[in-house]
Amino acid sequence: MIRFNRAALPLLILFLPLIINASGSDASYANMTDITKKKRAFIAMMLPKIHQENYKILKERHFVQQFFKQRLFLNSSRSRRDIEQLNALAKKYKIKDLYNERKFLKRINQIPVALVLAQGALESAWGESRFAREANNIFGQWTYEKDGMVPLYRAADKQHKIKRFKSINDSIAAYMLNLNRNKAYRAFRNKREIYTRDKKIFSGLEAADTMQNYSGIGKEYNLILKKVIRKNHFGAFDNRAVQREL
Repeated sequence: MIRFNRAALPLLILFLPLIINASGSDASYANMTDITKKKRAFIAMMLPKIHQENYKILKERHFVQQFFKQRLFLNSSRSRRDIEQLNALAKKYKIKDLYNERKFLKRINQIPVALVLAQGALESAWGESRFAREANNIFGQWTYEKDGMVPLYRAADKQHKIKRFKSINDSIAAYMLNLNRNKAYRAFRNKREIYTRDKKIFSGLEAADTMQNYSGIGKEYNLILKKVIRKNHFGAFDNRAVQREL
């Protein structure tokens, strides 16, 4: 079941024809010259993918909650399978204390939609960057593996490359996992935990204030992100605009 938040309905209706037809970057998008239409197409392409990846995270979170609520001390084949799944999540999210529910829930939580849209637009130049077009890399994520794109202006003493992804969904998933487990974004997770505890919406604007480690320009990057969110009205998508029942 999908439910739409009323506050976001005008924007969702505006993008609906594009959302229905959007399955990723294509030639028609690359050939667009109207900036407004291009921005709308980028948002329409990104929105369903963001919700898909956030939903996967929420399913993981739901499993953790149910595990600690019901199955922790059950001696059954199902319980053993659940422990194996918990182990897999601990490895994925780099959690050392297997039976610390709070650590799991602190790291396994959704990313504000407005933040994802703003960083995606900023890091990929609204999907026009070479990394986005040739590597499906929307967020400028690095790699030190062989299969990567060498940045054109990489300093001579640097070895990093731009990671290649099979799909934009994979790029979004990797970006979300990075925010959810990398120590550089501990402030982001701390703030989100407080908002979740108090049952408040953790908005993209609030999250943007914790993104200073994402860029070499520090807190100036936070201000740029907030400007992108406000200018493009991304906040309308933050109030859980699209939800699915677990």
